[in-house]
Amino acid sequence: MPIETQVEWIQRHGGSPELSEDERLWLFPDGAAMNSSEIEVCRFRHEPPNDDRARLEIQKAYWTARVQRIARQMAGIKAALNGAPFLNWDHKIPKPQGVSGPVAVLEYLRDLAAEPKERLAAVEAELAKLPVNQVLSIRERRLKRALAKRANQARDQLQKAMAVTI
Repeated sequence: MPIETQVEWIQRHGGSPELSEDERLWLFPDGAAMNSSEIEVCRFRHEPPNDDRARLEIQKAYWTARVQRIARQMAGIKAALNGAPFLNWDHKIPKPQGVSGPVAVLEYLRDLAAEPKERLAAVEAELAKLPVNQVLSIRERRLKRALAKRANQARDQLQKAMAVTI
């Protein structure tokens, strides 16, 4: 069995990864992920999860990051029009060819964002079709317990306050 290189693995999963919000993972359009370690040997590769919800959540994060990248580029151009120093062109966004003027560039970026926005909407629609997961993650259960405890403490404090009389 031949060994797959990192470049081959990236291409097999759609190429052009996006960094997760917490910057720990590179996300791919098919739901695969790779650790974002600067040390190549430490970049563990994760195939797309078999669980539909988990895979779709990764895809949602990927397409959200793509849309946000284009939105940041648009915001940088608009800020530059208002006198702010212009940020460099994002290397992951294809430069417009044969387009001149800020309005044309902004329109180019708007059109470029159309596909990621459509893909994001499709993923969100697929997520909405899935049944609500009955098993909460450990973090969600802890958060739920903490919120319930806080509500109980607040209720107890209110009862104690109401019981105080002259």
